[in-house]
Amino acid sequence: NATYNDPELTKRLVAALRGVLGQANVIEVEPTMVFEDFAEFNLAGIPSADFWVGAVEPAKFAAAQQSGTDLPQLHSSTWNPDYMPTLKTAMTVETTELLELLRH
Repeated sequence: NATYNDPELTKRLVAALRGVLGQANVIEVEPTMVFEDFAEFNLAGIPSADFWVGAVEPAKFAAAQQSGTDLPQLHSSTWNPDYMPTLKTAMTVETTELLELLRH
């Protein structure tokens, strides 16, 4: 099943994340056709939102942006995340989202 981000939940979590990570560090991307087990939450009536955390070294990202080169994605054998900053950011994202959800 296709993954679907609940619009109200997404808006709420984006606002919380921008408050912690900064406006420029939380960006909206064009919808893509993504299939994950995660979609089962929506089918069960549970509002949900799927967020991506950047994992590429800033210099590699900038070079790819400048050259128009696509970077390897998750599940690719050539995906090579910048581990420590990625883990720190992912933990910050998850903690921020959980604290926001527990507030209400």
